[in-house]
Amino acid sequence: MAGHCNSGRQPLVGKRRINLLLRALFAALALLAVNLRASIQFDVNVGIEGYIPEASWFPIVCEVNNDGPAFQAVIEVTGGSFNQGYVRQVPVELPTNTRKLITIPVFCSSYYNSSWDVKLKDSSGRLRADPGPQQPRGLVRRGTVLMGALSRVSSWMPTFQKVTQDRSEYQPSVGRFLTAIPDNAIVLEGMDALYLNSERAAVLKEQQARAIESWVRSGGHLIVAVEQVGDVNNIAWLRRLVPVDLTGAKTIQPGIALDEWLRAPLSKSIAQEASLRGRGTSRQSRTNATADSPFANLPTDNNFASAQLPIATGTLRPESHALVTIDNSPVIVSSLNGNGRVTVLLFSPEREPVKSWRNQPTFWSRVADVPGRLYAGSENYYNSGLGTDGIFGAMIDSRQVRKLPIPWLLLMLIIYLAVIGPIDQLWLRKIGKPMLTWITFPCYVALFSGLIYLVGYKLRAGETEWNELHIVDVFQIGQKCEQRGHSYGSIYSPVNQRYTFESTAKTAAFRSEFAGNWNTDRNNDRGQITQSENSFKAEVFVPVWTCQLYVNDWLQAGEAPFFATIQQSGDGWTVNVQNKLGKPLSNIRLTIKGQIYDLGEVPANQSRQFTKATATSASPLGDFVSRTANMFENIVQSRRSAFGGSESGRINNLPDASEALSFLAYRRNVNEYYNFVAPPALDLSAAAEQDNAILVAWTANHSPTRPLNQFNARHSFAHTLWRMTLPLNSTH
Repeated sequence: MAGHCNSGRQPLVGKRRINLLLRALFAALALLAVNLRASIQFDVNVGIEGYIPEASWFPIVCEVNNDGPAFQAVIEVTGGSFNQGYVRQVPVELPTNTRKLITIPVFCSSYYNSSWDVKLKDSSGRLRADPGPQQPRGLVRRGTVLMGALSRVSSWMPTFQKVTQDRSEYQPSVGRFLTAIPDNAIVLEGMDALYLNSERAAVLKEQQARAIESWVRSGGHLIVAVEQVGDVNNIAWLRRLVPVDLTGAKTIQPGIALDEWLRAPLSKSIAQEASLRGRGTSRQSRTNATADSPFANLPTDNNFASAQLPIATGTLRPESHALVTIDNSPVIVSSLNGNGRVTVLLFSPEREPVKSWRNQPTFWSRVADVPGRLYAGSENYYNSGLGTDGIFGAMIDSRQVRKLPIPWLLLMLIIYLAVIGPIDQLWLRKIGKPMLTWITFPCYVALFSGLIYLVGYKLRAGETEWNELHIVDVFQIGQKCEQRGHSYGSIYSPVNQRYTFESTAKTAAFRSEFAGNWNTDRNNDRGQITQSENSFKAEVFVPVWTCQLYVNDWLQAGEAPFFATIQQSGDGWTVNVQNKLGKPLSNIRLTIKGQIYDLGEVPANQSRQFTKATATSASPLGDFVSRTANMFENIVQSRRSAFGGSESGRINNLPDASEALSFLAYRRNVNEYYNFVAPPALDLSAAAEQDNAILVAWTANHSPTRPLNQFNARHSFAHTLWRMTLPLNSTH
């Protein structure tokens, strides 16, 4: 009996042990899962401290800390409402005990303040971290100012004077860089200005410094505050940018010089006025401020005027000029650099007495070039904006696609209505079988459906076509150059198909067509972009019988396609152009002091000298732009229509249209209700208003980069417009 009882308990004991082991295993797995989740920290920063620029690239910066096991990760970015579109993915290798900062370029394609979903997954697609939808602090409109800040201390940053507009998107905004400044110059272009305290420059890495230099050349405004002379002199890249050879320091009494500078009239800016056109009138505010002198009634801060101000001293370089001088000592110095400029504050605004200066918000508005019109106008009406991408589409879209003229469309409709109505009734009544309409009516529908398909096939069917138009800014750096390119590509697809693209440029970003502020059509945004380092691969879906436009913004260094110099003496000038390409430079034009001159052509691998006397023609820049560009609105609207004349949505003179687009702010007689919104760095009007000459030249059937398309196209062409900004009286 005893043996029988013991043998009966053994299976029960075994089951208990198994249950205990299973419970321990589940507990260990649960603990492991908790530890895995806790070992990953994933933080996301959108824009510049939450501010994103209108119609521009901006950074999404992800900070990943992995204290757990190593794994292959993928950061996935998708747009929320009004910013649907491509899925952007960035593969990231995450070893144990690593911290990485990843910058993802994203284009703001909507006026609305949308959100972005940013998730961290592993290579198998399993979700590892999801901080939730990322909602920006606000959207900053073109025509006002978005400034980034790298301050000496995190508790301080510049503040702007509030403008009279009561809408938040018109307020100039300042955002700190919460992590490190991105090392991608393209994502910085939505930032109008950058405040950099010289003490913070020492912590920037080489790639970040190069990104700042490239951003300045492409049109950025760098504002450097000198904390210590050694901060500048000990950093090679900052010493190159700062247009003052610093030698020492001293203390001065500021007096009223800075206040008088703030009260002085502003220089009129065609570029700023154009960006605000239709977005606010010049109605005077209650302070009687005007757009030319918005701070004319600014009171003097006597405490600041009598204080002691420490400043750095040195020798100004030839390309610089002093904006404010006190007791024969420059305190604010500025110089041009490519399409942008550098302003140096030879004092620290983060220390006393400037820190307590009552007029400091007005000071920052003046230094950062906030348009005076925003401080004078009280209207807040906003017009809808068309994207300039549509103009490029009208230039390079396939001519295989033809539209159905409106008269023929109406004729087909009338015939269809007549057949299914009176003709059918009369015919069936004549043969005495009216009940046959249940058979004849579906036959008519099938017949006309087939006819419509046949007409559509005849108008739309064709072969795969890929066309490119490159707008390239060339910045000479010794015997080398840096090129900032805007490459517009249009694909025509005869079938529903996916197409792949890849950039070989070191820094590049890919997007679809920006149609305008109020456009919510994203049917061509089905695809995926894989960002690797600062370049990309993309796969997009193109519907049958349609043309789709894509944009590749890129930056690369290499051999200069041509060299150019300008010398000015009195009212004349001399331009020397050395063509290094194996193709001729044609349609060469020079803009200088509001005039545009036709220079002609430079054959392949040859040099030519041009003077004001040898220019074939000259006209005001505004006349040339208006003559070429005043029909752009109608052309872009017609391009988006499936009906009408085939030529109504096309631009055939590509060189003139591309050159007019480069100075679009000079266009006159603009429709106040529809204005164009151009991405930063495309319009050179602001650079043309400075002490610059701008040379543009056309090269037909030439591409500055390897083709973007990774598929075979039966039809294709590629053209390039080169642009070079030359400081006057410079041998640059």
